[in-house]
Amino acid sequence: HREVFLGHKAEEEKVSASLTELINERNDLKRQSDECYERVKAERQRTRKLIAEFSKFRQTRREVKELVEGKKYHEAVELGRSSVDAWFQEKWNADGAYRDKYVANMAKHRHKKTSIEEIESELKEAAKGRGR
Repeated sequence: HREVFLGHKAEEEKVSASLTELINERNDLKRQSDECYERVKAERQRTRKLIAEFSKFRQTRREVKELVEGKKYHEAVELGRSSVDAWFQEKWNADGAYRDKYVANMAKHRHKKTSIEEIESELKEAAKGRGR
C-alpha cells in the first residue's frame, strides 16, 4: 500500500507542477496580450492625431491657394506662417522627444550648449517680431 501511495503522491506532484507551469504560461501570455493591446491603443491614438493634423494642413493649403488665386499674397504668407507657428508650438508643447531632438540639433549647429529655455525665449522673440 505504501508503494501505491508514494506512486500516487509522485503523480500528484507532477500534475501540480504541470498546472503551475500552465498557469504561469497563461499569465505571461495575458501580460503580453495586455502590452500588445496598449501599444495598439497608443498607435491608434497617434494615427488619429496624424489624420487630424493632416486634415488641418490640407484645409490651410486650400485656404492659402484661394488667397493666392485672389492675389492676396500678404494674407497667404501670413496664414502659412501662422499655421506653421501654431503647428510648431503645439508640437513643442506636446512632445518632449521632439523638443530634445530640436534642442540637440540647434546646439550641434551652433557648436555650443543651448538650453531649452534659451531656444524657447528665442522662439518667443521671433514670434513677437512677426506679430507686428
